[in-house]
Amino acid sequence: MDERTRFTFRIEGMTCDGCARHVTEALKSVAGVEEATVSNWQLGKAQAIVGPNVADQTLIDAVARAGYHAVVLERKPLQKGRRAPNVKGAGFDLFIIGGGSAAFSAAIKGAELGAKVAIVEKGTIGGTCVNIGCVPSKTLIRAAEVCYRSAYPNFEGLAACPPPSDWTRVIQQKDELVASLREGKYVHVAESYPNIAILKGSAQLAGKRQVSVNGKSYNPGKIVIATGSHSWTPPIWKRGIWIAPMR
Repeated sequence: MDERTRFTFRIEGMTCDGCARHVTEALKSVAGVEEATVSNWQLGKAQAIVGPNVADQTLIDAVARAGYHAVVLERKPLQKGRRAPNVKGAGFDLFIIGGGSAAFSAAIKGAELGAKVAIVEKGTIGGTCVNIGCVPSKTLIRAAEVCYRSAYPNFEGLAACPPPSDWTRVIQQKDELVASLREGKYVHVAESYPNIAILKGSAQLAGKRQVSVNGKSYNPGKIVIATGSHSWTPPIWKRGIWIAPMR
């Protein structure tokens, strides 16, 4: 017999996907735990594969420190030679093309339901919002607002204050914020799920549910296309001809 054991727990107190992540992280924080998953928080169940000499109470206490109550439902020794799933070397249940917020939402939900998930991204992880959309634009808008108000305080008794002169440093701060959020909200989140893998490259649909990434073929159970979109303006009918909008 293998010396490792698969534990199945009933977890009381979970109310959302965030709770599932907290319980997973709590179990994984215990020395000797090789894998931990919460397949579905609504069902209130979690599993962990642990090495020898890991006591039940140690696992229960780790979950309690995270704010939840764990009860051991099953304790099953693994068969000899059986290893924990490794997404890097196994087939994927869910293949997601794109690495933005929609892709990560799908990946996390799939992972929490027990699927082995791959995210394929040819560019920068994080998509539009964190890299070139909401986060950087609102940061610079806020900086410009502070600059404007310092120059025009709108109080008659106050002299106008000079605006900041080092705009290059403002840009650097924006870039630092974007980088930290990209790591914290995307890269590190994916790393916290043992059944999510990020593949770098361009994906191509090859038919019959096959996907090719950098010349390697995959045959996942499901495929999600989350490559984003762009705005489109229809052509305009003018003087008997269609005028296509300039892009």
